[in-house]
Amino acid sequence: MENGSAVFEKNPNGSNYVIECDGFYLSYNPAPFEGSGVFAGDKGSDETALRIEQGGAWLILNGDYRTEYEEAVRSGGLDACVAVYESHRAVARSTWSNDSTNTASVAEWLAERARNVTND
Repeated sequence: MENGSAVFEKNPNGSNYVIECDGFYLSYNPAPFEGSGVFAGDKGSDETALRIEQGGAWLILNGDYRTEYEEAVRSGGLDACVAVYESHRAVARSTWSNDSTNTASVAEWLAERARNVTND
Protein backbone atom coordinates (compact mmCIF):
# COMPACT_ATOMS: atom_id res chain seq x y z
CA MET A 1 0.00 0.00 0.00
CA GLU A 2 1.09 3.56 -0.53
CA ASN A 3 1.85 5.54 2.61
CA GLY A 4 -0.56 8.35 1.65
CA SER A 5 -3.69 6.21 2.14
CA ALA A 6 -2.95 4.81 5.57
CA VAL A 7 -6.25 4.00 7.26
CA PHE A 8 -7.08 0.99 9.42
CA GLU A 9 -9.57 -1.22 7.59
CA LYS A 10 -11.65 -4.10 8.95
CA ASN A 11 -10.04 -7.47 8.31
CA PRO A 12 -12.65 -9.48 6.34
CA ASN A 13 -11.31 -12.68 7.92
CA GLY A 14 -11.17 -11.56 11.54
CA SER A 15 -12.24 -9.08 14.17
CA ASN A 16 -9.20 -6.83 13.90
CA TYR A 17 -8.46 -3.76 11.78
CA VAL A 18 -5.27 -3.58 9.70
CA ILE A 19 -2.97 -1.41 7.62
CA GLU A 20 -0.70 -3.43 5.34
CA CYS A 21 2.58 -1.88 4.20
CA ASP A 22 5.75 -3.11 2.50
CA GLY A 23 7.65 -5.16 5.07
CA PHE A 24 5.31 -4.51 8.00
CA TYR A 25 1.70 -4.19 9.03
CA LEU A 26 -0.33 -2.74 11.86
CA SER A 27 -3.22 -4.44 13.60
CA TYR A 28 -5.78 -3.01 16.00
CA ASN A 29 -7.78 -5.43 18.17
CA PRO A 30 -10.67 -3.89 20.09
CA ALA A 31 -11.62 -5.36 23.45
CA PRO A 32 -13.35 -7.61 24.13
CA PHE A 33 -11.80 -9.84 21.51
CA GLU A 34 -14.20 -11.85 19.40
CA GLY A 35 -13.55 -15.56 19.06
CA SER A 36 -10.59 -17.11 20.82
CA GLY A 37 -9.38 -15.59 24.06
CA VAL A 38 -5.86 -16.70 23.19
CA PHE A 39 -5.06 -13.24 21.80
CA ALA A 40 -6.61 -11.19 24.59
CA GLY A 41 -4.64 -8.08 25.46
CA ASP A 42 -3.25 -7.40 28.89
CA LYS A 43 -6.06 -6.79 31.38
CA GLY A 44 -8.64 -7.25 28.62
CA SER A 45 -7.65 -4.00 26.94
CA ASP A 46 -7.62 -2.96 23.29
CA GLU A 47 -4.26 -3.49 21.66
CA THR A 48 -2.44 -2.03 18.70
CA ALA A 49 0.36 -4.12 17.18
CA LEU A 50 3.21 -3.35 14.82
CA ARG A 51 4.40 -6.49 13.01
CA ILE A 52 7.77 -6.22 11.25
CA GLU A 53 8.31 -9.08 8.82
CA GLN A 54 12.13 -9.04 8.82
CA GLY A 55 13.15 -10.62 12.09
CA GLY A 56 9.59 -11.47 13.10
CA ALA A 57 9.09 -8.58 15.52
CA TRP A 58 5.77 -8.04 17.31
CA LEU A 59 5.67 -4.62 18.98
CA ILE A 60 2.34 -4.44 20.81
CA LEU A 61 0.86 -1.62 22.85
CA ASN A 62 -2.09 -1.93 25.21
CA GLY A 63 -4.64 0.61 24.03
CA ASP A 64 -5.89 2.25 20.86
CA TYR A 65 -3.04 3.98 18.99
CA ARG A 66 -4.61 3.94 15.52
CA THR A 67 -4.54 7.70 15.00
CA GLU A 68 -0.84 7.97 15.83
CA TYR A 69 0.08 4.99 13.68
CA GLU A 70 -1.96 6.22 10.70
CA GLU A 71 -0.10 9.52 10.83
CA ALA A 72 3.22 7.69 11.25
CA VAL A 73 2.60 5.55 8.16
CA ARG A 74 1.77 8.67 6.13
CA SER A 75 4.68 10.73 7.39
CA GLY A 76 7.57 8.33 7.82
CA GLY A 77 6.68 4.70 7.25
CA LEU A 78 8.27 2.00 9.36
CA ASP A 79 10.75 4.24 11.17
CA ALA A 80 7.96 6.57 12.29
CA CYS A 81 5.87 3.58 13.43
CA VAL A 82 8.77 2.26 15.51
CA ALA A 83 9.05 5.75 17.03
CA VAL A 84 5.35 5.63 18.01
CA TYR A 85 5.89 2.30 19.73
CA GLU A 86 9.05 3.57 21.41
CA SER A 87 7.28 6.68 22.73
CA HIS A 88 4.63 4.59 24.54
CA ARG A 89 6.67 1.49 25.36
CA ALA A 90 7.43 2.34 28.99
CA VAL A 91 3.78 2.62 30.02
CA ALA A 92 1.81 0.63 27.44
CA ARG A 93 4.04 -2.28 26.31
CA SER A 94 2.05 -5.49 26.09
CA THR A 95 3.43 -8.66 27.61
CA TRP A 96 2.73 -10.19 24.17
CA SER A 97 5.48 -8.01 22.61
CA ASN A 98 8.63 -9.88 21.72
CA ASP A 99 11.07 -6.98 21.94
CA SER A 100 13.72 -7.08 24.62
CA THR A 101 13.18 -4.88 27.63
CA ASN A 102 16.94 -5.13 28.25
CA THR A 103 17.90 -2.86 25.36
CA ALA A 104 18.00 0.92 25.55
CA SER A 105 15.79 1.32 22.48
CA VAL A 106 13.63 -0.66 20.12
CA ALA A 107 15.81 0.49 17.21
CA GLU A 108 18.85 -1.09 18.93
CA TRP A 109 16.92 -4.33 19.48
CA LEU A 110 15.71 -4.40 15.85
CA ALA A 111 19.24 -3.82 14.54
CA GLU A 112 20.56 -6.70 16.64
CA ARG A 113 17.70 -8.92 15.48
CA ALA A 114 18.37 -8.06 11.83
CA ARG A 115 22.08 -8.91 12.26
CA ASN A 116 21.14 -12.29 13.72
CA VAL A 117 18.75 -13.04 10.83
CA THR A 118 21.42 -12.05 8.29
CA ASN A 119 24.02 -14.27 9.96
CA ASP A 120 21.78 -17.37 10.05
